[in-house]
Amino acid sequence: MQRTIMLAATSRRGARRVGSHPIERLALGIPVADDEAGQAIDDCLAEVGRLFGIDRGSGDQAWQERHDRIRKARAIAPVRWEDLLEAVEGEPARTEPSAARIRSGFSGMVDVLAGDDDAVTDDVINWLAVGLRLPDETLDQIQDGVRAAELSGDASLIDSLKLLSLDHLRRVGRQTGLEQWRRALQVFLRVNLAQAFVALLGTLDIAGRPVDLGGALRVDAHVVNQLRTDPVWDLANPHMINLSSRRLPQTLTLGALGIIMAGQLELWETYLERLVTLTHPAPHS
Repeated sequence: MQRTIMLAATSRRGARRVGSHPIERLALGIPVADDEAGQAIDDCLAEVGRLFGIDRGSGDQAWQERHDRIRKARAIAPVRWEDLLEAVEGEPARTEPSAARIRSGFSGMVDVLAGDDDAVTDDVINWLAVGLRLPDETLDQIQDGVRAAELSGDASLIDSLKLLSLDHLRRVGRQTGLEQWRRALQVFLRVNLAQAFVALLGTLDIAGRPVDLGGALRVDAHVVNQLRTDPVWDLANPHMINLSSRRLPQTLTLGALGIIMAGQLELWETYLERLVTLTHPAPHS
């Protein structure tokens, strides 16, 4: 399934070929020397810092440069596969976050990555809310709870955010064994490619236009609805990987690092096994 999706995504003339970067080769299961792999991981995280202006250091000027970039960025909310399924099922449309909330969330994300102790709590919450598509009433409850905690002297949120600074991410990246990195990169890529395939074909089945895959694969509404009960479905939902993007190595690196830091490597691997089992029916089924 993975090879089919990759060939389809990169077969058009002029498309970028996946596998030209060491991170991509690791994710594809292609051997990469340990030194080259370690350097590639560190370089990808350094590039994230450059993209967001986090490598400018601290101080007022650095903060201003970061936020100048935020103001110029497009205010686009992330799209999830679940949005497509819900639309076909006739579910009420979710309220799209405003451009102001998206920019506020982007500001919070960048300040957290920069390790800024003065990151605005509401901006950080908006970052989470936009990514998770939280309704306004839920967002209000979270903000009220966080403010109450801050007034009582609870600094657990601030302490947690420090773990997401780019400096800390790079330390974790260097301390993580390469075998764990290989597993995380491979499962992140494979789950996202397979889930995209399942979501698209499952949507067609739900819409009454099933695709006959000749018996080798089974992808229908039943398979999709089984997978939607798994927590990893929602974890992988926001990641719509663009295989032809020149930022693919950074996307893979951050996705894999998120799995590692959350201690969810086995959870994702188990989900991948379930996904493969459901889409590859036994001969007698």
